[in-house]
Amino acid sequence: MKSVITIGTPAVHFGDFLESYPEYTLYSFNHTHAEFKIPVFSDVKRYEEPLAGLKKHLSTVADDVVCVVSGGEVVSLAALQILKKVKNKNIEIIYLQPQLDILNKTGMMVHNLVHGVLQEMTRSHVFKRFYLFDLEAAKKVTPKTIL
Repeated sequence: MKSVITIGTPAVHFGDFLESYPEYTLYSFNHTHAEFKIPVFSDVKRYEEPLAGLKKHLSTVADDVVCVVSGGEVVSLAALQILKKVKNKNIEIIYLQPQLDILNKTGMMVHNLVHGVLQEMTRSHVFKRFYLFDLEAAKKVTPKTIL
């Protein structure tokens, strides 16, 4: 059994695809259309504040975890506090890199921060592996794919 934590819109869509496979338990985080709805904050620093009910929501996470993070979305700033609750697990990160040339200034700063921190933590052996999935490249190969 493996737990899949999805953070952000494309990541939640990715998790929806895996829902039909019984070997995965899904935990989705987003502003809307997710099990755990993270409030929309006007100040990005608020995404670092503790989220009520997070520990209870993640209490049944398996020992092997795949965390899928949508890059460039402010909701991805909550990734570290989510991952902190499951820090004693075997965690692999899949980072869904957005099309960088269409991100606004905030989106680009969020991407640089979250991508950089998750990658560096993997280098420091906090996480087992880090995979970068370029959504722009995937669109070129399979233009009808929805992610």
